[in-house]
Amino acid sequence: MSSNEDGKRTRSEIHKLVWSQPMFKVAPTLGITDRGLAKLCDRHKIPYPWRGYWLKVAAGRKPKKLPLPPAVDGVEEVWILSSTTPKSDVVTPAQALAKVVRNEKKITVPKKIPSSPHRVTRILIEKSLLESPLDDEFQHAAIDGCVGFSGTVDHINRAISILNTIVRDLDSRGFLINADDGTPRIEILGEQVTFRIYERLRQEVKMSAGGYRSHTMRPSGELILEITVRGPLWRKRWRDSKSKPLEKVLNDFVAGLILATDAIRQQRIWDEEQRIRDLELKKQREEEARKRQARELKETQERHRAERLELASENWRLFEHQRKYVEAVRAAAMQRGIAVDESTEVGRWLLWSAEHLARRDPLGPSRRLPEIELREWN
Repeated sequence: MSSNEDGKRTRSEIHKLVWSQPMFKVAPTLGITDRGLAKLCDRHKIPYPWRGYWLKVAAGRKPKKLPLPPAVDGVEEVWILSSTTPKSDVVTPAQALAKVVRNEKKITVPKKIPSSPHRVTRILIEKSLLESPLDDEFQHAAIDGCVGFSGTVDHINRAISILNTIVRDLDSRGFLINADDGTPRIEILGEQVTFRIYERLRQEVKMSAGGYRSHTMRPSGELILEITVRGPLWRKRWRDSKSKPLEKVLNDFVAGLILATDAIRQQRIWDEEQRIRDLELKKQREEEARKRQARELKETQERHRAERLELASENWRLFEHQRKYVEAVRAAAMQRGIAVDESTEVGRWLLWSAEHLARRDPLGPSRRLPEIELREWN
């Protein structure tokens, strides 16, 4: 079986894996969750065991395995974006820097928003006031390509305080820069990173007197820090907990932002490889379409030639039939002693028939013989 260091497998390999043991055992070997593996199989049309399949196997039965159908787009390779850190002996600059950040003095968060918050925080607060009225229960704001926050009024100050602390720390490390248009952005080791902090909403289901369900989203008070970039992230979210609130994991989160640069870089490589594969697939499909059109054109030409041949041979057969008939009439007239010249009606008919057949002769000297025109093949 091929290595998964480059995140690449074939459909047949994955099909063999998911039918060899339960998906919750297969998924960790690929660096993803069992739910992620199921979504990957659905996306690439790879059948996998249904609920209860392994119970039947454990009971000694032999349920039928579903065969692997052909790939819809003709591509057998599957790229897996692993959610775990790739095993490698080479330490990247991001990994080295993240290790330093984790071992540094703990980043502390003030109990309330400072009177002079960071300029990024001020921009977000101003945007929040414009986008969310003061009497609005839910406050939110974001700087495109940088940071954002959202939450209920009871917990938004805490969220802003945590965000302000992170932004100040990133700025002190030289990771906060201004774009060409003056808007702030986070750039770590040459890669642009984005994140947000938001409050998780809890869904409540209530039954009305009429038996109807109503769904209401309620604030939970639980804040979540999330790195909002594409790629095989080492970790994407940090959640509040009673034993370890977000204020105690900021070093780990900043390290996660730094490690995200490796994921962004890897995602860009995969995107470029995918773009090349798409171009190759497009060229392959265009070539197949060209060959199919050429084949259909040739079949059409052959059908038309066959039709013309059938029509020409039918005309020739009719001509030969008429010519033999005229000769038979001439022989019958001579046998009866009737003159076959202009002095008799029969003779005049025979003269007209001869002239008519000469004009209609499909192989006569004035007629063009059948041929294949070269332009038909172009």
